[in-house]
Amino acid sequence: MKNCLLVGFASLALVGCGQGNKSANASNSAAPPANAAAPAAHSQNAAAPAAGGLTAAQVGAMIDRDGAAKTVQSFDQGDANVPFDQVLDGIGSGNQEWLALVPKLAPGVDGGTATGLKIAIAEALPRNAAAVLRLGSDGPAEESCAYPMIEPTAAETQAYFAAAIPAVEAIDDPALQAAKTICLTKLREAQRVAPEQKFAP
Repeated sequence: MKNCLLVGFASLALVGCGQGNKSANASNSAAPPANAAAPAAHSQNAAAPAAGGLTAAQVGAMIDRDGAAKTVQSFDQGDANVPFDQVLDGIGSGNQEWLALVPKLAPGVDGGTATGLKIAIAEALPRNAAAVLRLGSDGPAEESCAYPMIEPTAAETQAYFAAAIPAVEAIDDPALQAAKTICLTKLREAQRVAPEQKFAP
């Protein structure tokens, strides 16, 4: 599994990637494990990937019907037993349909699931930077440009910045230029202090 913004940007931060679970049960406040390798480019128009057989539209319908908190709590339990990590994988893919779920999911996460959602948003940044920046400035994506990854390796960190910074630099939408500038500032500062951080072996 992978681990890896929003716009109003009083603070944007970014998450790195690595192996391990991204989420904990909504009742578990433990932060998810490490991060995954920097993602490849992903078209925002690509068909939405399935999460454990669920599509983004189906997850959205669950939230509309049951609310965000109940939907998040329904994962990893019950007859369906769909891991929340699979939903996070869909978001982390950078797919537009999955990213559109972030504002709906955000009110229902806390603890480990909130951390997992931040990581998924950060993973999406190198794959679909413009869509991530369009998410806004509230909720779990606030920190997606400051690289709050959990124990990434030095190689994962290097690969992430090598993919994320050019992806953000390439954004040419006039409406996103202020967000782009703030995000790049956060990314470059995170990259600068990364060598001082303790990396996983």
